[in-house]
Amino acid sequence: MDVGDGMSAKRLIVVGEHPSLHRGFAVVGHNIARGLQGDHQWSVDYAGLLPPAPSSSAPGYRVFDVDPAGAREEETVERLGAVLRRLVAGASASGWRPILLSIGSNHALAIDSLEQFGLRAMVDVVAYIPMDLAPIPPRMARQLARADVIVPHTAFGGRALRAACAGAERPWLAAPIPHGVDTRTFAPLSCEARREIRRTKFGIGDDGLLVGFFGRNSGHKHPDRALQIFGAFARGTYATCRVCARLTPFSRDPVDGSEEAPRICSLCGSDDLARGTADPTARLYLHTELLSSVERRLSGGWHLERLVARLGLSGQVLFDRSHLVGVGVEAAELARRMSACDVHLLPYDRGGWELTVLETAACGVANIITDVSAPPEYAAPFSMLVPTLAQPFGPYGSQGVIDFGGAIGALARLAADPPARQQLGRRGSEVARASTGPGSSRRGTLC
Repeated sequence: MDVGDGMSAKRLIVVGEHPSLHRGFAVVGHNIARGLQGDHQWSVDYAGLLPPAPSSSAPGYRVFDVDPAGAREEETVERLGAVLRRLVAGASASGWRPILLSIGSNHALAIDSLEQFGLRAMVDVVAYIPMDLAPIPPRMARQLARADVIVPHTAFGGRALRAACAGAERPWLAAPIPHGVDTRTFAPLSCEARREIRRTKFGIGDDGLLVGFFGRNSGHKHPDRALQIFGAFARGTYATCRVCARLTPFSRDPVDGSEEAPRICSLCGSDDLARGTADPTARLYLHTELLSSVERRLSGGWHLERLVARLGLSGQVLFDRSHLVGVGVEAAELARRMSACDVHLLPYDRGGWELTVLETAACGVANIITDVSAPPEYAAPFSMLVPTLAQPFGPYGSQGVIDFGGAIGALARLAADPPARQQLGRRGSEVARASTGPGSSRRGTLC
């Protein structure tokens, strides 16, 4: 038998979010499965957690739908275990000891299923984890120790894992393997194509500033902070110190929403302040979900439409109302929307990788991100890194609160300096191509 029939190839079982979904872990899992299956040395089977997208094409490897809508965790463990039992038996019959690769946050679930069905001793478990927690809580460290090998995405994740697993016999901690993007899809548009989508999709011309936020409506991505930063910039509700150039946002009354200009600079204490200049033509595109009340409780997300109205930004913030949890636009369309933006703003409080930072960079877009956790490792060449005001400890380790004045200042500087945006965009495309490897990208022209 040849490798293509899936019998004589090395056997890999991927457990992760369903590869048809519009989610970061699903994209990572799909790219790994497609790449390994395509090199004709591996036979890949994918156990897809979470219900699949309503429509999806054949990915080039076998996919098993594990998680029906609304399933309890114990049901998912049983369904996954049944799939794994079949796949492990098939691998053993072909003479291979299978490797199970868990993607993202499904590590404990995969091992629970193996143990419940008596399969753990027959499988080598590798966890590929974009670790964004530091320090790692003891309970999570104990769960991670159940793997044979852990592969972090970044050096930040590797340091956190070494500290958590110090002195343990298992797991073996591998060197970080960063995850790239498909630079055949995510690349700058031609000037004509970019001008067209900006006009037809976003109603903005060549001279207008289009800021994008690409990320989930969740507690750590912080679309709420993106709105506050953009709102202060667009409405000019900040003051610039003439002595030290520090930007200080207006304070907002939590009851009536009224705003008050600062009397002194928040950095040097000078009272020589100049109010910011409003930009009523600027637009913020929130490529995220408008969640129901139940979904907001689960994700820690926000009622974004209400927040937009409260900030007085209804005419300057754009949504895609068809965007649902796990269901978005096709990759090519996502790349077009990213390429249309002038700046990508992602004020997260922690991040293990942040795929959209690299995707927007591949599209030639400058980034403004929080200088905390893992993303600055690869994003520094094409981003304005904004320091944190504080890094408080929470239930998920240390978290970074972005310096709002610094973020507003970064946005104002890039808005006023198109050549600087283009320079960062070129660097982003270069970093993305380098992370993906030679021969895989098409070059685009930055406008």
